[in-house]
Amino acid sequence: MKFYLYLGIVLVIFSACRGSSVTDIESLPSISIKEVNRISLSHDMEIESIDKIGSFYVALDSRNHRYALVTFTGEGLIRDRYDRKGKGPGEFGPGDIFYIGCEENRVYLGDRGVNKIMTFEVSPEGKIRFMDEFTLGEGSIIAGALGNDGYIYCSIIEGPAFLHVYDKKGKLLGHFVPAGNPDFSSMNKQELMDYAARSIFIPLVSQDGVLLFGFLGKRLLFTRWEKEELLVEREVDYPEFKGKWFEGESRQGDEENELSLRFSPRGTVAFFTRQNAYWILIGSAEARDKAVLLSYNSRGELVATARHRFRPGVTSPVLLYCASDDTLIYQESQLEEESRNLSEIVVCAFQ
Repeated sequence: MKFYLYLGIVLVIFSACRGSSVTDIESLPSISIKEVNRISLSHDMEIESIDKIGSFYVALDSRNHRYALVTFTGEGLIRDRYDRKGKGPGEFGPGDIFYIGCEENRVYLGDRGVNKIMTFEVSPEGKIRFMDEFTLGEGSIIAGALGNDGYIYCSIIEGPAFLHVYDKKGKLLGHFVPAGNPDFSSMNKQELMDYAARSIFIPLVSQDGVLLFGFLGKRLLFTRWEKEELLVEREVDYPEFKGKWFEGESRQGDEENELSLRFSPRGTVAFFTRQNAYWILIGSAEARDKAVLLSYNSRGELVATARHRFRPGVTSPVLLYCASDDTLIYQESQLEEESRNLSEIVVCAFQ
């Protein structure tokens, strides 16, 4: 999708699909996820995002809330670590740092504390170099995504629109303003945080449009491009699932103590695009020994699931997509514990 000087973005709701039906997961096409490798890391890392540039993994490490951009080999050997602190160019501020995307040898990160987007270059030897940055002119950034069109889509709070679109030099190209956009300036901090938990949209970009969803909610807004306009195609909620695949879990308060359980999504854990489809890893307190990913097409139709059972006694809070080699990567934790195994990553492939 190509942008012009200012992108007119119009909100038009074509259909809404809201219901309380429960889907039998066995009725959907399923892709299995199989462990193919384990990599011991030369230094502990709490990995928030991961991709690959050349032969090196590029990861955002948030251990002890001290963010760092790290490169390491396929054998787990750390090659470089970038963690400059401060509020100047190329420095990580006091707030959260988050991954936006990779393109060729460039990595794009966002800084919520300083409200900026930074560009880094990774050399063929795995060395990290700061290249450039720009500060958002209005609003506060919550999340961002790099589209195939080369533009950066930013989810915004405390501004005139939920979604801003920038080129890589920081030029604002367009806004997305949903119907009933509230006056953020009239909200106190708690009202703002409550609203963010319910409604703030996180962008996930495909060739056909943008999927917007509330990070802590269950609302999905599927949009499509129509010339230079972004139109809402469909609005849905996450489905609930049942099926024998969930057998073996216990459900607190279930009077019949069913073995074939419902899997009730509690919100979005991770998200990515793969083969021009949207993939969402959903979280549930009811089946922590399993991971369920939902695949939607650009029309908002649920077309497939991908499922993974962790080893007995372990789980993982998140599965991260490594687009460069089409794998899922995670760090394990014990079922009854919150801390991850920071010295190893598990690599899985789609089967």
